[in-house]
Amino acid sequence: MPTFNKHGEIDGQDDELQQMLREKEIGAIGEIPKKQVHRPAPGVRPQRMFPPMLIGVGVAALLLLVMIGVGVGVAIGRSGTPAIASTQIAAPTNAAVTVATAALLAPEAEAAAVPPAALPATEATVSPTAESAVLLVPTAASADTPVDTEAMMAIRYTDGISAYTRQDWGRAAELFQSIYSENEQYLDISEKLSATYYNWGMSLLDPSQPAEALDKFNATLSISPTHQLALDQQQRLVLYLDALTARDGGDLREAAIKLEELRDIQSDYLDSATMLYDTYMAYGADLESQKKLSDALRIYQKAAALPVEDTSVAKAKVKALTPTATPRPAAAATPRPAAAARLRFSVLNYNDNPSCISIRITGIGTGGWYFTVDGVGGVVGRFDTGGNARACGLSGGQEVTLTIHYPDGGGVPGGTGVPSRGSAIMSAPWK
Repeated sequence: MPTFNKHGEIDGQDDELQQMLREKEIGAIGEIPKKQVHRPAPGVRPQRMFPPMLIGVGVAALLLLVMIGVGVGVAIGRSGTPAIASTQIAAPTNAAVTVATAALLAPEAEAAAVPPAALPATEATVSPTAESAVLLVPTAASADTPVDTEAMMAIRYTDGISAYTRQDWGRAAELFQSIYSENEQYLDISEKLSATYYNWGMSLLDPSQPAEALDKFNATLSISPTHQLALDQQQRLVLYLDALTARDGGDLREAAIKLEELRDIQSDYLDSATMLYDTYMAYGADLESQKKLSDALRIYQKAAALPVEDTSVAKAKVKALTPTATPRPAAAATPRPAAAARLRFSVLNYNDNPSCISIRITGIGTGGWYFTVDGVGGVVGRFDTGGNARACGLSGGQEVTLTIHYPDGGGVPGGTGVPSRGSAIMSAPWK
């Protein structure tokens, strides 16, 4: 029977008790275990082992923390109150994970587990009896992780839409162009980019910066070659810029031709009417200086017919250069033809300038003859010796009637109230 000490406890030195403890731990005496069981040295308290399931749960939690980048540390002091987590950070070592994993896979080997002394001595090792616990923090993701190109494109596309909405054409074009350069098939990027350039060009459409506007319309067509609105603006701006170049170079006739062509397409394009008026006046003065008075009169008549605010100077020039009809001296008068003969008018085509009418009379001398447009002052055409005359100053394609005059102002038979219109080229044989 076991003996007891003076405190009523079983005497730890009792031989019978020691025999019972040994048999419980290593089996009956005489049965030698096949594997030597590790025992702590006398006087050393054996380290308590955690159950295998608890070890497995701990390893799983550790791996989860590494994957999501969140470290959780709990420090428990001897008094049972939470201790302050250490600011030291250490990544779990491969050796520690290996030992814990082995314990999880082979729980029956608990008795042969690696002793604590075999584990690497790191600041991340946690003991339930430690004064404080060290917070485990997984290593940061590699800085070399590739950027998601599609995601970046989506961000630029969204920013481009925002810039387009607030009409920041430069920023929208920059963002859309960067996407288009990488992938022309990305969503509707080609339509968005061409629309941005077109709207940018329209915002620049002003007499002060026509070249910049043309550059944006050209950019539109580089993305969408069939963009009709951009094509129309390109055509108009090319004529406008060509007229500027010709005028600045002193070629007033070429400048007038380009501006007339532009106004046939769109009569109110930018400041084309005012620009053409100034060009006509300069060209007419140049012709006057060369003594080409009939040509100068024709140009001044064109200037006077333009829809600009003030044409008084052009009208004064027309009045000054228009010849005054004087009675013909009897000796020099052209004999009147017999009453039976008369002019027979017909229209050959409508290929003249929309503001002009041309006439050719054959079969009779036309010295001193001229024609006027009924009800329109200042539009006069004088026949040369070949029977040809031309007058300008009508509105484009204007419907009118004509009167052919003898030098003394009388009407020529068959030449009064002749219907015509701007751009007509007419023939009138005398018979």
